[in-house]
Parts: sequence; structure tokens; C-alpha cells
Amino acid sequence: MTFYAPALCNVKTRFVDDRCSGCLDPGMWGNRYDQQDTPVFRGRPSVTSSVDNTMHSAIVTMGERGNILTLAIVIGLICLGAPPKARGDVVCLKNGGQIRGEVQESAPGKEPNEITVLTLTGAMVSIEKDTVAFVTPRSLRIEEYETRAQATPDTIEAHWELAEWAREQNLRQQRAEQLEQIARLDPDHEKAQRGLGRARYDGKWMTRDEWMTSRGYIQHRGKYVTQQELDLIDKSEAQRQAERVWLGKVRLWVSWATGRDEGRRSEGMQRLGDIADPNAIAALVTELADHDNREARMFLVKQLSEMPDPRTVSPLVQQSLHDVDAQVREAAIQAIDDSKREHAISLYIAALGNEARLIVRRAGYALGKAGNRSAIPALIAALVTQHRYRVAYTESTPTFAIGNDRSIGFAGNSTGLTPEVEALARTGQLPYGAVVDMSQVKTVTKSTVVTRAQRNVEVLDALKSLSGENFGFDERTWQLWWAAHENGTGWHDE
Repeated sequence: MTFYAPALCNVKTRFVDDRCSGCLDPGMWGNRYDQQDTPVFRGRPSVTSSVDNTMHSAIVTMGERGNILTLAIVIGLICLGAPPKARGDVVCLKNGGQIRGEVQESAPGKEPNEITVLTLTGAMVSIEKDTVAFVTPRSLRIEEYETRAQATPDTIEAHWELAEWAREQNLRQQRAEQLEQIARLDPDHEKAQRGLGRARYDGKWMTRDEWMTSRGYIQHRGKYVTQQELDLIDKSEAQRQAERVWLGKVRLWVSWATGRDEGRRSEGMQRLGDIADPNAIAALVTELADHDNREARMFLVKQLSEMPDPRTVSPLVQQSLHDVDAQVREAAIQAIDDSKREHAISLYIAALGNEARLIVRRAGYALGKAGNRSAIPALIAALVTQHRYRVAYTESTPTFAIGNDRSIGFAGNSTGLTPEVEALARTGQLPYGAVVDMSQVKTVTKSTVVTRAQRNVEVLDALKSLSGENFGFDERTWQLWWAAHENGTGWHDE
């Protein structure tokens, strides 16, 4: 990796050990420019780069058209015995580059528009603050993990070795990242799957939570219960009785509103429209949520939107995720006002982990419309999701050929000979060879399960809307950016 600096910069190096202090003559380094007279930057954007075994370069000058943004240039020999650094902070630049080291506190008299970084080689680098996108403080162990991860081949053995190193360093999240990579390469890798807390349920590797959720169970106070059981737990006997009364009425009025009698239709719609009792919510959802008539489902959304009761939130979220009609889904999202927003956001975040990619995408879209910044970590994790698909395929029927020298070959794609033909060939009973046509044999249709990693554009759009940033599908950069906000010790460009 090589960095070139313009000769017009008068640069000095400064190290923690004063014995290594010195002044650098810029003329000793070659200058290269592109067509806009800006310095050429090669390699990964990092301020620390090994030139040989004894010299490190921390020189970076980055340019934009008409405006050269110059980082302070620091070059020198690595000092023997330099103290190890306790942190491995990441300074992310607006042009996509990164500088790693320990961000220093501003010294008295220091220009407030600069950031100073003590790099891992012991060099001090000063950067103009307006060239920095954000700073993420983190430990040196994570920095070492990042370095190892970049150099790790995409093989099961290499990912496992790094996962074991992360386990020894007590880096749980980083270990899980490597185990996920192994599971991507080999979905049946038992050690990786069990390391991720999964077990095999019904032929699939899932966590216990995922398995119970797939069976329709919900965790409530440390126990798994069905939705019906949860409803019974949360409701008083008087409330349940009131809902049962409403169920009969709503069922009757829906039958009137969707019947053929004109008078009954008008009366049914009138009675349904007059409902304002929250105890009728369950009955309305039961009768209208999956109704074949689109207008009936739109009516349900309208009624729920007009009831200021928390029991309306879950039905609205479910309608926005599962309804087959886009206009009904949009209306359900719009019906979630400020009083219902926090509850709805938690339900949409849970939906980002759904096995069906379609639901993940719809949840991402809804969070972009009705979410807030609390949803950002979950959205980052759902940028790229793994989904399993069962694919059907047909085995082609082979045609086998036996040469007159008793050698066995194939006239088409094949996996082997039939026992009868092979026996004749091996005993010399086909001296002139033969062609066996298997075209009359019925083809066999089989299926297999494949896992695919897929990008969710709606999730990215939600992230861009809620954060005002755009790092594409680069999950790691999103995580670094969010860490700068979450821990409160970094700063970011507003």
C-alpha cells in the first residue's frame, strides 16, 4: 500500500518517544497526481501502512475537485518499546477513508477544528474536523479483530479459527459474526449452529425463540403462551364477556353489510360505523381482517384508526404487514398516530426477524414511515437477511453405453448403469457393445432447501430516512456510525 503526498506540504513527524522526533523532508517522497492535480490515494483508506519491516507511513493527502483536503502527514521509524495503546478508535472520513488509533483530547491552544489521532505505530496524525464524518471509540481488541477479519479467507476453517480467537478474547458479537459466516457456507455445520444458540427443530436450525415463534407461541413473563392464552391472561372476565357479546353482534352486522338485501346492507354499515366501544375491537378484527372484500378490510382500518385504545395497535400492524392489497397496508400504517407509535415500532422491529423476506421488507418500509431512531440498530441488522427456499428440480433420465472393449461410458448425463446391463457387460455377454435407452423411465422430481442472503432495499430506505446518512448495504460502517451516537463518547458531523 502506498501513499503519496504533495511536495508543497512542509511536514513534521511527532512520536510519543522524543528519541524518534524529527523533521521530514517532503522531497524524499515522490509525488503523483491525477488529472485534477489532486494526490493519488492507493490502497485501503488507512493512515497507518507498512512500507517495510522498519518504516511505517502515516501520510495521507486526499483531494476533491477544486479543494485539496490535507491530513497532517506523519512518517517515521517505529520506536522500539513504544507503549501499547489501550484503544483502537475509528475515525471515518467523509470520502470513505478510515483512520485507526487513539483519539487524543484537545490540548490547550490546539485549534478546535482539528482532531489528533495517536496511531497504532505511535505516530500523531492531525485531521481537519470538517473532513470527518464521525468518530467511533472502541477497544484495541475489536481493532485487532477487524484487522484479522479483513485478512480472513472465506473458508469454513478460516472463519472457525477467527471465531475461536474471538471467543478467547470474549468478543461475543464478533464471534457470532464469524459463526454466521460458517453457517452461510455450510448450513448444517453443527458446531457453528450450536455456537449461535440454535438446535435442530423439524429439520431446521433455529433458536428456541424462533422455534416457539414459528409454532405461534409468544414469550410472556418468562413463559411461552399462545396468543389466545395471552389474551385470556391480559383480560378480565368482565372484558372477555363484553367481547363475546360484541362478537355475535358484529358477525350479524357484517353479514348484513355484505349481503344482497339493499336495506340490510345500509343498516349493517350504519351499525358497524357507529361502534366506538374498544371491547368490539376483537370482534371487528375476527370478522373483517381476512375478509375477501377489500372495502371491508379498509373499513376495519378506518374503525381502528378512530379508536384511541392501545388494543388497536397490533391489528393495524398485522394488517400493514399481511394484507394482500397495497392500499390497505398503506392505510394501516397511516392510521398509527403518535399515541400508538412506540408500541407499533416494537412490533415492526420484531417483524424484521420474520422468516419471510416479504414481511421483512414490509416491516422496513413501515419503519421508514412510522418509525423513529430507536429502530436503527434493528434496521442495520436487517439490511441483508438470510432466507431459506425449497427449490424443486427434475432428474434427467440417463442413456448408458457399453463399448465393444467392455469399457463403460455414457451417451448422456448419468450416475451409473442399471444392474442388469452392468452384469451383462462385465461377463462378456455384450461383445459388440450396446446402447441402453432409458427414455421410457419416468423422471423423478425432487426438492432441496437453499439459503440465500438477500438485500432489503426497503430497510436501507428506512435507515436513510431515519438517520440522514447513506452507507449503502455496508453493515459494518453503519454499526460504526451508530456506535458513535449510542455510547455518547464520540462525535459526529451534523
